[in-house]
Amino acid sequence: MVAGVRYDYHNEFGSYVTPRVHFKYNFTQLSALRLSAGRGWRTARIFAENPKIFPSNRIIVAPSNLKPEDAWNYGLSYTRKFRLFKRDASFNADVSRTNFVNQVVVDLEDIHTIRFYNLSGTSFANSISLEINFILIEHFDVRLAYKFNDVKTTYSGTLREKPLSPRDRALVNSRVQNT
Repeated sequence: MVAGVRYDYHNEFGSYVTPRVHFKYNFTQLSALRLSAGRGWRTARIFAENPKIFPSNRIIVAPSNLKPEDAWNYGLSYTRKFRLFKRDASFNADVSRTNFVNQVVVDLEDIHTIRFYNLSGTSFANSISLEINFILIEHFDVRLAYKFNDVKTTYSGTLREKPLSPRDRALVNSRVQNT
């Protein structure tokens, strides 16, 4: 187990204390469980982080009193190494949740306006990912992965799915190893 705490002082927003804890338990040499929890914060840079929405000719409403984003996150991960087709393989499953205390909301609901404002309500992100890696034939690795995201934010008093955040992602990747 590793636990820590970080203290930051921001010249505009004051002090932030961010605790974090990580725990790892090996069931065997081939399997491990990891748990983590902690707080994180950052100041959003709305123009640098959202360049694709600005050429839309919409009116931009960005107040000067945007607070830093602040969230608590929790995660659980399980890893297992094994043999598949008489070759090395691994499986990984991750589950995580982020609860936002504050978030800079990018509201695209009005077709004429882009609004930035501080979160007033609930915002969270849940994620589940599964991954398997194996050697199909000698010198040829394969990775199959799937990720499910459930991301919701309160927009003008209504909890909705966050736009432009894909709910499902899948990956198929192969690699030829140099000999």
